[in-house]
Amino acid sequence: MEEKKQLDLKKIEEEAFSVIDELFSEAPSETDPRILRLEESILSLDWEFSDKDLSNLRKTIEELKNVYEDKFNNILLAMMGSITKFLTISKELAPPDTLNVLGKIAKTFKEINTTTLPEREKKQKVKEVYTLFIQLRDKIPRMKKGVKSETREIKPKGPVEERPLTETPGIQPQPPQATAPLPPSVTVPEELTNKIETGFSMLERLIQSLNDTLENKAEQTTSQIQHLNAQISDFLKQIEEINARFVVMETFKSEFDLLKKKITELENIFIQQKEAALERKVEPEPIEERPQIKEAPLESELKTEVPEKAETKELPVSETWPYVLVFTLEEKLIALPLDNIANIYPVSPKKAKSLIQKKSILLKEFKSFWRKLSKNMKGELKNLKENDLKNLEVPVLKLSWKQTEDTVYNTAVLLQYNGKYGILFLNKMIFKKPYLSETGNKIGEKEIEAKIETPKGMAYLINPAYLL
Repeated sequence: MEEKKQLDLKKIEEEAFSVIDELFSEAPSETDPRILRLEESILSLDWEFSDKDLSNLRKTIEELKNVYEDKFNNILLAMMGSITKFLTISKELAPPDTLNVLGKIAKTFKEINTTTLPEREKKQKVKEVYTLFIQLRDKIPRMKKGVKSETREIKPKGPVEERPLTETPGIQPQPPQATAPLPPSVTVPEELTNKIETGFSMLERLIQSLNDTLENKAEQTTSQIQHLNAQISDFLKQIEEINARFVVMETFKSEFDLLKKKITELENIFIQQKEAALERKVEPEPIEERPQIKEAPLESELKTEVPEKAETKELPVSETWPYVLVFTLEEKLIALPLDNIANIYPVSPKKAKSLIQKKSILLKEFKSFWRKLSKNMKGELKNLKENDLKNLEVPVLKLSWKQTEDTVYNTAVLLQYNGKYGILFLNKMIFKKPYLSETGNKIGEKEIEAKIETPKGMAYLINPAYLL
């Protein structure tokens, strides 16, 4: 029976050392020197190890604790430290697989520090060796009880009575044989046992606390990731809505550009028709002369009429008035010669009151989203580019009579005369087309050249030469 126990013990030793050899058989060149010292210390252990070997192992473990402070290494080093401390105090009570468990813990420590493993796999490996460690810890109290009971059985209960040889007939007396000395009884102080159990219990609570903390953090991280994914999903939905709005805006812009193009074409057609109508109205004067020429029957009469050509300059007894555009200003009608009008710009009454206070302004004040400054421009400014028109500074023209604060302005007329330009603020234009007056009275006072008759009443004909 004793031989069988010895054989089993040897088998366990061989398995333990095979695990240790397998653990440290191939050490990579980049392994931490402290891990190599741990390797050497464990390799030097056998069932006859000394206190010095255990002391070296404990020092190595303490050095590693100061370097590898993460949660997994903390657990592994704590388990190796507890086993080493237990072997230092009472190696006689160590279970047969103590070194085997120590070797597996050390192997796991090396794996998670020399290879790249995911967090989940590290946790699984630590959990496996922790299970072995708990099983080893649970064996220690049972072994202690077994040693005590075995010791009690080995101790002799009392002196053995020797029977006289003569009492047993037919049996020759034999000399007494030497018996092997009984093994000394091994006892562990109760205080030491309590300390060991307390240490293991504290270690178990520490590991359990670390496991709970890891699980809680994992749950919190999962919850945060889910919340973040929900926020990202909402953000992506908002981006899709914004993109949809941009598509609608682009569609509206294309339709708006098309509408604007059509409006521009219609305006150009209207301007052409307007200019053609003006040309037709200007032509009547030479038409009236033709019947006079046709009335001359003879060439002699035509020759006699040649001297009268010089007298044609004195023919009109009454004044001839130019084509004008008529505007209102307060209760008065203002007529401006068509040839002296370079352009007309609409303006808000509020802005007009602000601009009329200045001595000069830039034409860019009248640019709008719907209309360029060069549109319908006449005279020399017609050939200027839009940017040049924006920066063109012109004086603000004012009529001689005083306007009140209640005077309303909503039209700005750009006047021209001999290369000079100025802005005159008036109210609305009452005739959409130019008007040619047949009657009027010449005044010639300051800027008022005459009073001419219009369908709306008498209008003051303004002389731009005086204002500019």
